[in-house]
Amino acid sequence: FTNDFFTSIVDDPYLFGQIAAANSISDVYAMGGSPLMATAIAGFPVNELSMSDRQAITTGGVDVCREAGIPLAGGHTIDNPQPIFGLAVVGLVHPKHIKTNSGAKVGDVLILTKPLGIGVMASAFKLNVISKKGYREFIKNITMLNKPGAWLGQQPGVNAMTDITGFGLAGHLVDMAKGAHVEFEVDTTNVPLMEEVESHIVEGIVPNGAYRNMNAYGQDLKFADKWDSDHQLIFSDPQTNGGLLVSVDPRYAEQYVSDLNEMGYNKVCIIGRVKSYNKNNPMISFL
Repeated sequence: FTNDFFTSIVDDPYLFGQIAAANSISDVYAMGGSPLMATAIAGFPVNELSMSDRQAITTGGVDVCREAGIPLAGGHTIDNPQPIFGLAVVGLVHPKHIKTNSGAKVGDVLILTKPLGIGVMASAFKLNVISKKGYREFIKNITMLNKPGAWLGQQPGVNAMTDITGFGLAGHLVDMAKGAHVEFEVDTTNVPLMEEVESHIVEGIVPNGAYRNMNAYGQDLKFADKWDSDHQLIFSDPQTNGGLLVSVDPRYAEQYVSDLNEMGYNKVCIIGRVKSYNKNNPMISFL
């Protein structure tokens, strides 16, 4: 069961509903489950937000639920000064197939299913410096369902899984490492990024959440000397409906990457590996 709320980072009410719904359903996929149904929970400023906008938000949620193969079976709405929208999602998974973020094993490799940069691209959009091509890529990724999570949950050799959210890739790596009592080594050249992300970061377009994240867990990270602080922030960039981070037995990893590519997730990459814990080392090394 998941319950997520979302406040808008786009100005289109239909997209707002799509993003919120995809983000909510992602929590079920991230544990290897299949969603069964959802109910909406919304707060709207009823005297300021038009009925057509409220209907568009709900339609966006309905359409994403339809894509996930589940009904949006009602909901609850309150008067709220800021628009919020989310879903309470019920899913199903066999107990033997439940995936947590604490099962990584030494020798595993790490797979990431979507490129990073949602927070940076959202900031670029707010500042009106995003290109049309960049905006299309941004919307494609932020609305894309993490459907492969249900499939990955049933595959051999998948030992841990989580979805990348507001803590960024680095934050979820830290949580996974602590949960499994291991270290992660990340090859930064393999981490997929949206095309315009690096150019925006060079221009100083970085969300405040990336700095807060880095301050919160930066002591657990080590970066190669060639990385400056601007580039490091991409790994703490907060994601909304980010990709799946999966710890996989290396015997299966290449095949799963190929399978995910065939499913339409064409930025899937093997980004690192799992090592034995050494208290004298940082938990996460970015090479």
